[in-house]
Amino acid sequence: MDQIVVIFKQLGVDETIGHQFIVFVIMFALLKVLLFDKLQFVLELREAKTTKLDGDADAKFGQADRMANEYEEKMKAINSQAMNHIYEVKGKALNKQKVEIKKVEDQLDDQIESKRQEFMKEIDVKKGEILKSADQLSDGLVQKLIQ
Repeated sequence: MDQIVVIFKQLGVDETIGHQFIVFVIMFALLKVLLFDKLQFVLELREAKTTKLDGDADAKFGQADRMANEYEEKMKAINSQAMNHIYEVKGKALNKQKVEIKKVEDQLDDQIESKRQEFMKEIDVKKGEILKSADQLSDGLVQKLIQ
């Protein structure tokens, strides 16, 4: 035990150690009330807000993902409607063109048929003329043979 007393005396510990300890405890209590409690409150508040913001951010990301999915679905639906509309318009235009082409074909067929009939009439007329001239030639030939 004497060694402990010697060590304390070398360190400068004397009878005022009790007073120093009491002052230390009072200072700690005051600092705790004035500083440490406020600091603890600020740290807890900051952590709560940060955690809350993190949760809010996750909720916002989830909402953004839902909105993106809805947007994609709507875009697909609108694209499908637009393509259907385009196909309808294209089909109507093709049908209209087919009708017009059919009219033109019918007109051309009628023209061709009328031209063919005119040509056939001309051929019949020419054929008749040739046959008449053939009759005349044959009569002339017969006359020459007879003479």
